[in-house]
Amino acid sequence: WSSAWVNFLLQEVGPYALSSLERFDFDQLDLYRFVYLPVSLVGKIEDRHRALLESYVESGGTLILEGPTANSLRCSGIRFSLKNKIFGSLSSLPAPMTPPPLAELLLRMPLKTLGWEIESREGDLEVLLEMEETPVFFKRSVGRGKVFTLGFDFGLLLVGLQQGMPVKGAYR
Repeated sequence: WSSAWVNFLLQEVGPYALSSLERFDFDQLDLYRFVYLPVSLVGKIEDRHRALLESYVESGGTLILEGPTANSLRCSGIRFSLKNKIFGSLSSLPAPMTPPPLAELLLRMPLKTLGWEIESREGDLEVLLEMEETPVFFKRSVGRGKVFTLGFDFGLLLVGLQQGMPVKGAYR
């Protein structure tokens, strides 16, 4: 979680609220347009919260999961190992959402982020993005809702794109 996430959400989503896991009111999930669970919550989501999150999605909610956080929720349809993988380029983009000139530039652009190896996934996951021929961003319809799962560290990717990544003492 970084200030890059804050900027991204303000630009792409609009006003939002942050809450710690301890203060989050799971009984009020229906008040939220989406719920994002970062990788820092791996192993911290209790059984009673899992059931409420699954129900939230079934009834039309949108859940965004980062990496191994998906392992604790059946609705994600995917399990990641805790083993990291380094990604340095995109290999596919969603064609209808990315105009060809922009897609060409993005596919040639170097990047650096960490991801997680996939242990298993169910067949009804739609792959939205690949890095180095590895699926890293997924969408799954569940009931009336949707689950989006990031198989890479989006915050690190944003920081690298906005500020550059340290390479041999310089930012690039």
